[in-house]
Amino acid sequence: MSVSTRFSVVFGVLLVGSLAISGSRTAAQAPGANQRAVPTFSKDVAPVLYKHCTTCHRPGEVAPMSLLTYEETRPWARSIRDNVANDVMPPWHADAAHGQWLNERRLTAEEKDVITRWVAAGAPQGDANDLPKKPEYAQGWQIGQPDVVVAMEKDYAVPAQGEVPYQYFQMQTNFTEDKWIQALEIRPGTRSVVHHVLVYARSPQTTRRPPAFRAANPPGPLSPTMLKEMEEAKKNPQAFQNQANSRGPLIAQIAPGTNPTIFAPGTAMLLQAGTVLTFQIHYTTNGAPATDKTSVGFRFAAQPPANEVRAAAMANPRFMIPPGAARHPVESGLEFVEDVTIYSMAPHTHLRGRAWE
Repeated sequence: MSVSTRFSVVFGVLLVGSLAISGSRTAAQAPGANQRAVPTFSKDVAPVLYKHCTTCHRPGEVAPMSLLTYEETRPWARSIRDNVANDVMPPWHADAAHGQWLNERRLTAEEKDVITRWVAAGAPQGDANDLPKKPEYAQGWQIGQPDVVVAMEKDYAVPAQGEVPYQYFQMQTNFTEDKWIQALEIRPGTRSVVHHVLVYARSPQTTRRPPAFRAANPPGPLSPTMLKEMEEAKKNPQAFQNQANSRGPLIAQIAPGTNPTIFAPGTAMLLQAGTVLTFQIHYTTNGAPATDKTSVGFRFAAQPPANEVRAAAMANPRFMIPPGAARHPVESGLEFVEDVTIYSMAPHTHLRGRAWE
């Protein structure tokens, strides 16, 4: 697997389908023999937005503007056209040549064409009677009422400005027996300031199971960051070891465009009795002070599954990018010690990342 910077890959199941539909094209006025119909918001554009965009672009969600109505959408018409044409929106970066994913949110060529021609025509509203019914979104938990909710113990104060380092919050599940998880959902307390949340689960040391996989990275140089960490470990070995073992595997995440995790029938994730959760939260300031109290909800499986879902993080921290290198490849490997099926993966890079393969 060739990548372009340090990364982690998470394996799990994401059963959220996205059906791409094409908005029907109806003329605002009768076209001539060689004239294409002029798309309108009500008849042609709204169905595309409702299908692909308003899960995030609506009040209370992570996107900065709502696209539910013509009045809300019209000021952003040219920006929507540009971002759709450049494949920036909806956020989906997998190469179409390598197949389709269950949760794919890619727009079709016809849907892009509808938006482009609508903007070129002056972004007309059209007949309000043509507007389809607005999509109905679940109020509260999208996975249904959870069996258990684990939340931060107290609110975290997010400042109005500046950069907030990643914050880590540790919570007890208080599970007195092993639990099979059928669905889980992360709910930020204040979505406008939460960029992403990662949830790690650490089982008690006495019952920790051997992993079904192990790292298989090529040898590489030690970065200055790793050298610094090694020096810290020499000064306080026990504290360093405690920090390294404090989180456990990543079991859930939320970021702009992601959905709750619902495992397929017959599959579930095991959380052992006494499991401790750690939230990694990336807060982003937006000009106004806010508070957040993020939580995660779990729904239990009715019975032990035929197949267990397990998560793995695959990262290669031993690399150095040469000065001036434009596309420096970095390889990382994960070796399975049991037969597995890969259900999902989440590539992730910061700043220097260009492409994944």
